[in-house]
Amino acid sequence: MDVHVVLLMFFALYESSAGSMITFELEDRSVQCFFNTLSKGTVYYLDFQVLSGGNYDVDFTLFGPDKRIIKNLQRASYESITIDDTVDGDYKACFGNAFSAMTHKVVFFSWYNASEMEETYGSQVGPDTLFALTTRQIGLNLHNITATQQRERMIHTISYNFGLQLNSRVLYWSIGHSLLVILVGIGQVFLLRSFFSTPTTRHTAPASGSTGPMRYGF
Repeated sequence: MDVHVVLLMFFALYESSAGSMITFELEDRSVQCFFNTLSKGTVYYLDFQVLSGGNYDVDFTLFGPDKRIIKNLQRASYESITIDDTVDGDYKACFGNAFSAMTHKVVFFSWYNASEMEETYGSQVGPDTLFALTTRQIGLNLHNITATQQRERMIHTISYNFGLQLNSRVLYWSIGHSLLVILVGIGQVFLLRSFFSTPTTRHTAPASGSTGPMRYGF
């Protein structure tokens, strides 16, 4: 099995203080790994969703800094993982498509820290004021809207890819059935012709001057 470990291979990358969102293509019979440095005592969240390809499933393994397996999933389409017992070090998230011989997968996953998001939208200097409270609330609402839109885009992408695959399968099945009907029709024509065709019988006259005893029977 040919296994490729890729540190950063992706089509779209969005990074902010609240985390990272990555969409990448996972080739057949391959493994791609992504690394993130986490801090001790902080809660992190990791979500992933298979957007297209095959049966919309991948293998997933999350390793800690000590190479310990934190989470291991086989042929999963979607998962939300909470990492609450973190230690200082580099964590590795690996996505595998080793069981697929010809199908590529497109995977989206996000890795973010809830406390950093709260600090981004909730920290301030000085006493609380109506303006500060309103600003923080607007920031949180915008973040929730962004997350909702991202989720809706993923659902739209999954539905669109499923529609394309369904259309291709229906087209191929229709072509196959049409060819089968044509072949059956041609076979029936030849079969009917064989029923109505009469074989011709040839009679040969005996040769003249033949000698031999003549036999008469009653």
